[in-house]
Amino acid sequence: MASRPSSPYSNDAWMTAGDQPSSVDVPIPDPEAADRSSPWLSPSSTGDDAVGPFDDPQPSDRTPRRRRGALVATVATLVVVAGAAGAGTAAFLTLRSAEDTETVAAVESPWCAGLASGDPASLDSPDAGAATIAGFEDAYYRARDGVLARTFVAAGARVGSAEQISKGIAQIPVGTTHCVIARKAGPGAYAVDLFERRPDGSAEHYRQTIMTTNSAASPTGEAIAAISTRDE
Repeated sequence: MASRPSSPYSNDAWMTAGDQPSSVDVPIPDPEAADRSSPWLSPSSTGDDAVGPFDDPQPSDRTPRRRRGALVATVATLVVVAGAAGAGTAAFLTLRSAEDTETVAAVESPWCAGLASGDPASLDSPDAGAATIAGFEDAYYRARDGVLARTFVAAGARVGSAEQISKGIAQIPVGTTHCVIARKAGPGAYAVDLFERRPDGSAEHYRQTIMTTNSAASPTGEAIAAISTRDE
């Protein structure tokens, strides 16, 4: 009978010491100044075209046709600028909406609550070690980024390089979701239950022991020092 896999990480190939990379350690605009510096907002007049508030305007040598042409060109310029600004705003709002959606999904994601002893771990976990573990798994499954995942790992850890982690990520089907439960088992030690659901409907449960240590280079202030499998 085939044995159940003990870890999703490239068949545990990088869970022992391998190549170790080094640890990966708008001013507010002045509206008046903008009016002065933006030629299309406040066009300046020079030469014979300049007319002061008390000057006697002189007949212009430009015909109405030329004036209409200049007006059309100015309006066209404003439309183009406004269109570009609108496109930029739309892009920003789209990105912001996607970011908000991901945040909501992250908050609602602990579907594994109650499936093992401990608490669902997330980057918002009050315990830095649990947040570190969640950050690593999030980079592994959601971002699918070995370099990002390695930022949550200590420089001399018994964990593979970013390249090795990336190879493990490549073996996980795109669209796989995960959930992490972590229970503190001692100073810097966590009993971790990692659950994954794959697009084909299959599911896995991995039992691990993860050690963490203080690290100023990690995004959470803690870094993973070792990952090993556990029986129970």
